[in-house]
Amino acid sequence: MDARRAKANSPEALVDAYRFPLGQARLEEAPPRATVCPPLRIFQESVLAGNSAHIVGGDFELAFDQASGSLRRAVAFGEALLLEFPALHVLPSHSPMSSLPNRSSWRLRQMTVEPENDNVRVRLQGSYDGFEGGYELLITPAGEITAQASFRYLGEKFLAREIGWVVTLPKECDLLRWSREAEWSVYPADHIGRAAGEARAFADHAASLPPTWSWSLDNSPMGCNDFRSTKRHIRWASLGYAEGPAILATSDASQSVRATVASDRIAFHVNDWYGGTHVGLWEWTSNYGEGKPITSGQVITSVVRLQLVAPRKQDKSTATTDRLEHPSAGLIGRF
Repeated sequence: MDARRAKANSPEALVDAYRFPLGQARLEEAPPRATVCPPLRIFQESVLAGNSAHIVGGDFELAFDQASGSLRRAVAFGEALLLEFPALHVLPSHSPMSSLPNRSSWRLRQMTVEPENDNVRVRLQGSYDGFEGGYELLITPAGEITAQASFRYLGEKFLAREIGWVVTLPKECDLLRWSREAEWSVYPADHIGRAAGEARAFADHAASLPPTWSWSLDNSPMGCNDFRSTKRHIRWASLGYAEGPAILATSDASQSVRATVASDRIAFHVNDWYGGTHVGLWEWTSNYGEGKPITSGQVITSVVRLQLVAPRKQDKSTATTDRLEHPSAGLIGRF
């Protein structure tokens, strides 16, 4: 595929730019799925910590505690990958550092782990403080996890700025990669909203003044701006080890992702609803509103499609070539 560029320049600087693809666009490909997989196995284990149900595939193992329903073990390709099962995430506009529901308040009512054709379906019914409902997780031999959540909210009305899922990973899983349907055809190479790219949790540079690096590489305790900024309308996004496996989220461009470094883990949010930063300024709220209303008795439902993916294989002859100066929708270089 070929492309043509059009630029508008002033005597001082570039004013605007466009890229016109010719022929079939080549999108940045998601990490590949396994094609040949051994059947899943289910077995029960009883140890001093309690009883658990294990689901074992060719390169992964998931274990659910039978007393609490919590994810006791999640290993893929020889590495710990998930710290908890994917869970409902609702972020109130008035408390952007405290999401709902409180995961420590989870109380299991019933859990079933049953084969379904070649797959395994896990059903978890229970409640959190202010929420009651449950999850269904369909797990395939290829390590694909389709999770569904349905919860009734029981508290007071509030406004939400994010509604979706949160997946937690070890702090060593600090490489974010993504491909999304972007609004524009040209972005600066260091733009946090570029159509495709990758970012480490913390940029590797000295803390000196004045800064000599891009704003996107400014570090904070939650990660650098490039890493922790929301990537809207994703085709796919992954978070994982730089030299190891990752968790992959796929979408039809209706969802957004956001990664955040916490004290002992990294949270990977996959949101159906994203209402922006909600800085409270009139310029923002007059255009984007103050959040989505959540009312008592409302049922919140969501679906997320995840996969445990193998470490990337780097082709040393091409890994650093074919990179576009400005990654854009439909014309994405190799990352």
